[in-house]
Amino acid sequence: MCVTKYILCHSILSSKELVDDPKLFVEGASPNDVTQGILGNCWFVSACSALTHNEELLQKVIPEWETQEWDPSNKYCGIFRFRFWRFGEWIEIVIDDLLPTKDGKLLFARSKTDNEFWSALLEKAFAKLYGCYENLVGGQLSDALQDVSGGVAETISVKKILDGTKDKDEKLFHLIRGAFEKGALIVAAIAVSVFF
Repeated sequence: MCVTKYILCHSILSSKELVDDPKLFVEGASPNDVTQGILGNCWFVSACSALTHNEELLQKVIPEWETQEWDPSNKYCGIFRFRFWRFGEWIEIVIDDLLPTKDGKLLFARSKTDNEFWSALLEKAFAKLYGCYENLVGGQLSDALQDVSGGVAETISVKKILDGTKDKDEKLFHLIRGAFEKGALIVAAIAVSVFF
């Protein structure tokens, strides 16, 4: 798997080489688990955070995660399975747990808990789906949401809806609340403007 050309990776290490007691999940999954690394893929990291709000979808993307968890009593093979929605079907991606590091630290997505690896492994599987880590730089949040949910993503420009009038403010509130009540993954993003 290619690693971004402008990033010098010192070594590829397995999770067992990084920590003594690696886990897929530590105390479940939460939006705060996922930390973006040096890769410019906040669009995917945001979708991962949103995914933690829907356990049914999370289990679809990380199937049978209990059986994939590290178990000291079983022989460890270092293989993990993930699923993504592509072209109208769930596609299974199988990866190992070798991850790009520098000075013994993960370069890309990681958990705030050192021995939790679901986000780093999910990102690796997503990079494999897209061809390599480099192809994850600068993507669209709506694409990542579709890939992890199997649903249709809708982008709503808040700037176009809000104009300071009470009616439009309430319209946005009801739109978001309605989507939330139906189980939608809701993520906010901002457009970056460059000023010279």
